Formats: sequence, structure tokens, C-alpha cells
Amino acid sequence: MNFIAVIHLVGAVWTAVGIALTISILPALYFGDGGIFALGIVGVTTLALGFGSRFIARSAEAIRTREAFFSVIVVWITACIIGALPYMIQGLLGFTDALFESVSGFTTTGASVVADIESWPHGFIFWRSMTHALGGMGIVVMSIALLPLLGYGGVELFQTEAVGPLKDKLTPRVRETARALWLIYLGLMAAQTIAMRLGGMPWFDSLCHSFGTIATGGFSTKNSSIGFYQSHYLTWVVIVFMLLGGINFALHFSVLRGRPLAYFRDHEFRFWIIVIMVAIIVIVGINLKDSTVGWMQTIEDAAFSVTSMVSTTGFVTVDFDLWGPAPRFILLMLLFTGSCAGSTCGSIKMFRWAVITKAIRLQFRRNLHPNALFPLRINGKILPEEVVKSIAIFIVAYISMVVIGALLIMMTGVDIVSALSGSATCAAGCGPGLNLLGATEVYMPLSNFAKYILMTEMLLGRLEIFALLVVFTRGFWRP
Repeated sequence: MNFIAVIHLVGAVWTAVGIALTISILPALYFGDGGIFALGIVGVTTLALGFGSRFIARSAEAIRTREAFFSVIVVWITACIIGALPYMIQGLLGFTDALFESVSGFTTTGASVVADIESWPHGFIFWRSMTHALGGMGIVVMSIALLPLLGYGGVELFQTEAVGPLKDKLTPRVRETARALWLIYLGLMAAQTIAMRLGGMPWFDSLCHSFGTIATGGFSTKNSSIGFYQSHYLTWVVIVFMLLGGINFALHFSVLRGRPLAYFRDHEFRFWIIVIMVAIIVIVGINLKDSTVGWMQTIEDAAFSVTSMVSTTGFVTVDFDLWGPAPRFILLMLLFTGSCAGSTCGSIKMFRWAVITKAIRLQFRRNLHPNALFPLRINGKILPEEVVKSIAIFIVAYISMVVIGALLIMMTGVDIVSALSGSATCAAGCGPGLNLLGATEVYMPLSNFAKYILMTEMLLGRLEIFALLVVFTRGFWRP
């Protein structure tokens, strides 16, 4: 293990986190409601550690596969710990709850232990949302850099030539790609901030909500999330940008390069849109029977809730836990789909479900014609059987993780619906679940043991399970 290379990369991330912490002092200064010391001391210390690490490892060699995976683990764990420190120093949260809030932020889960976020100083609300912004694009960059190395369909997750790299090293091509993705990411945030400000939302709230939307995170500046504003315009703005955050950023890149039909030529995108539309139509059809708010509001509530769950954002405008069993079950199932690969969303992702759906259809044809050859194609390209097998293994591992997590949570006395939905929503990086962990509830009542289980699922889900677990295999540490 080349630890100098690891220190070099980790130092760069610490520097970025330190800068973000320091920036969070600005709202504290502007609103004058405290938090300058806690944010400042952690920010300056993190910056010093970051610059110091970069200085120590300034002559680091190019990072290799093993160092890349180890660096990812170190980066995420240390970033989450650093992110929790301001909450603890300020006395807002204890260690476990502060860590939970930080892990939820960086993994863009949006599950919160804070019942009254409006009582927090603005600097901490801003930092809490900033963890979404850092973690959201961190997921995409990690994906294009590391998933191809895992060998379970990482290459195939990115279907356009706009996104490389497919080599076994972190090459300059990765840096160029990451730079382009960051520009798209920041551009979407800027566009949403302006759009929400035009709808009457204050600049501060607009910026924080854009962090949570494009990163598909879900932290809000209000206790009742987007529902606080009671605005049809703002609701639909958030719906549009949740969808944009859930699209493969490679497709955004292609469109900006003059290929406006890139979205609709992508099989995963079309499959994703169909799933969303079917879910909305079914929920509207069921809810209209007992609706007291009119058909337009029923459509809006269904569209927002479905988009929020399928994009794993987690914003809410209505308490969908009051809906009937069928709509709630549909929303729970959407936690296992996610949006497009190469986006900031979590969960299994539509690409894998699209592949498995095609594989099932082909299996029927193979049973009827056992001697015929039926290659599986995605976007006109043949997908090797090994990739299909790897995707199936990932889905089984993911569902197993959710089930085991739910079982462990139930052992603490939580009911089965709350435990299963909580496990599923944290693994998916969404936030709201059902019953005890419903749309208007927080995670504070859970035991510390349950919170650590959910934090583990947040990290496992966000790091695609194997990217985290590979570090704990015996073969990883062999020379």
C-alpha cells in the first residue's frame, strides 16, 4: 500500500471540506446568530490538515487501484467525522446524533435527527446543506473513477463517449471529466437558486434547497420541508430539478455538446421516465377516490412524492404516510429503483433494473429456442453475460443488506414497517420512510445501535457496497 499517495488524495479532500466549512461562516456573520467559533475552529484545523497532508505527500506517485479504494474509505469516514464536529462543539447534538446528521448529509440521504431545524443558527443550517453539495458530486466523480475498476458493470453505467475513463488508473482524463461534471453540477444549482428566488423564496433558503435538490439530498431549511412554502410554482421547480439531478450527468454533458436528443436515445432514461409516469398515474388513480383537495392538487402531490422518492431526494410537500396502503407500498418500492446511473441519486439505479428486465425477457426466448443466440443489447451495444451476472449479484447483495439492516433494527423494538422502510430509505440515500420514520418524522427516537446500523447502510449504499467491502477482504491487503 502506497500510503503517501493515499495521504495526497485525502489531503486534497480535507482541503475542500475545510474551505466549505470556512465559507459557512459567512451566513453566521450575516445573520449574526452564532456559530462562528465552532465553524471557524473546525474549518481552519481541517484546512491546516489538508494543506499539511498535501505538503507531506507532494511527491506522491500516480494512485493505483488499491490506493484508490482505500482512499475512498478514508475520505468518506474522516469527512463525516469532521462534518459532525461543529454540531458537537456548538452543543447542538451529541456525538452519535451529530455523526448521524453528518453521514446523512455527505451521503445525500437527508435523514435527520433534528426536529426543529428552524431554531438552528444559519451558519449550521448552511453547513448542513453544504455537506449535500460536497457529497453529491463526490458520488458521481467516485463512480466514473472507481466503478470500472470493480468490474460489475461500472463501465456500462456511462453510455456516452462524453464520460471516460475506462482505464485502470486515475488519469488526467478523470480530472477533465470531473471538472466538466462539476461545472454542470454548479450550473444546475445556480439555475435552481435563481428560479426559486423568482418564486419568492429568500436567497438563503433558495441556495440551501438547491444544494439539497441537485445533490438529491433532501435537507431543508424548514421543519416541514418544501411544504412550508405552500407554493405551486416552487413545488414544480423542485420537481423539475429533482428530475435533472436524477439524470445521468453524461447525458447532460452530451446535450450541452449539441446533442439535444441524447436523453431520449438512452434506454435507461426512457425506462426511468416510464416508471415515474406509471407510478404517478397509479397513485393519482387510487388517491382521487378519497381526495378532498381536487384533482390538480392530487396530481401535484403524487408527482412530487414519486419524483422525490425515485430520485432519492427526500423532500416532502405532503404527509404521504396518511395515504392508503397501495400508494405507500409503491413509494416504498421506488426506494429500490433509484434514478439513472451517473447521477447524484442512490439506490440500485435504473440501469441495473433495465438490464435485468431485458435479461428476463431474453430468458423466456432462450427457453423457447435453446439453440439460438440472443445477445443482450443496451443502447445498441451488446452487454457481456459477465456484466449481467455481476449486476444480478449486486442487486441480491443490496436487497440482502436492506433486509439484514431491517432485522437488526427490529431487534431494538421498532415495528416491521418502520424498520424495513427506514433500512430501505437510508440504503437508498433518500430519508423519509413510513410509520415511525414517516415523511414528517425524524430519527431521534431510535436507539444509538439502530442509528449506527442506518449510518452503515448509508455508506454502503452510497459507495455501491463492494467499493467499501472490498477493503475488508484478505486479498486486498496481499502484496
